Amino acid sequence: MRIKLCAALLGFLLAGSVLPARAQRIRVKLATLAPCGSVWDEALKDLKVRWQQLSNGQVRLTIYCGGTAGDELDVMRRIRIGQLHATFITTQGLESITKAARILTLPRMIRSRSELDHVFEQMGPSLKSLLAERGFKVLAWGDAGFVRFFVPKSVTAIGDVRSLKMFTWAGNPETTQLWKDAEFNVVPLPATEVMTGLQTGLIEAIPTTPSIAMASQWFRHTPYMIDLIIAPLPGALIISKGRWERIPAGMRPKLEAAAQDVIARLRARDRHLEADAVRAMQKRGLKVMKPSPAEIRAWDAAADKVNRKVRGSYVAAEYFDRILRTLTSFRGRRGN
Repeated sequence: MRIKLCAALLGFLLAGSVLPARAQRIRVKLATLAPCGSVWDEALKDLKVRWQQLSNGQVRLTIYCGGTAGDELDVMRRIRIGQLHATFITTQGLESITKAARILTLPRMIRSRSELDHVFEQMGPSLKSLLAERGFKVLAWGDAGFVRFFVPKSVTAIGDVRSLKMFTWAGNPETTQLWKDAEFNVVPLPATEVMTGLQTGLIEAIPTTPSIAMASQWFRHTPYMIDLIIAPLPGALIISKGRWERIPAGMRPKLEAAAQDVIARLRARDRHLEADAVRAMQKRGLKVMKPSPAEIRAWDAAADKVNRKVRGSYVAAEYFDRILRTLTSFRGRRGN
């Protein structure tokens, strides 16, 4: 009897030491600049619920929205030291992992959503591999629309915009230098300080997307939008490989599929979000200005000059040539 009791007690203790390990909760701390309450934030909250359901409560996603965990470069530093684990980030953060991400935001290179989708389809796997080599798992590609200039007065000519104090991301001296070389009057700031910069007059103009201008309320200080696409603002939902691999292997495909579904639906919604954001801002006083054909040619000439300069330095020639071939082929098939 005593032997049986000891055996039963030993079995109970062993079970107690194994079961908690199997049911151990894995916390994933995700930070993003996406404004709290925005469509991007709501999508991440949806993902939080789905991950919890799919993992039976084992994977818990904690979201820090609105830049509360810092600018994108701050977030990337904190992921590298383990304070955070994941982020929904633009190319500003991605290029701190690999400079190849810069090909997605070259001025006047990608000019439509169909072109951006095609580039993701053709070049996304290569970019995923580069990020994986550096310790990051891409769960899904996303974007926040297309960048236009938001300015404080009615100007559309490139020369007039160059005279304005323009926001550019701090922490990226190479990009800042490109803007300077293109004769823009740039003021580097963290994205978390843009509103303060606008309120104090430190900056006057912002290259950003209509959706972000609306969600952040930056347009109230820059009530004119130049209706000319400068570049897309793509990004990705990424997680550190170390945290991802802590999740049981059998569970990961379901979680990744949920992430891709949530972001795909968000991107589909974004197709209408930009137009809705412009209309909403117009009701609040935004003026949309269309450059003349001559002014567009001047903008394109400036972009072409920048793009010729960056090949092989700012962007590796291999990736520059590849995106150029990809877009040229795509436009040829579409008759553009």
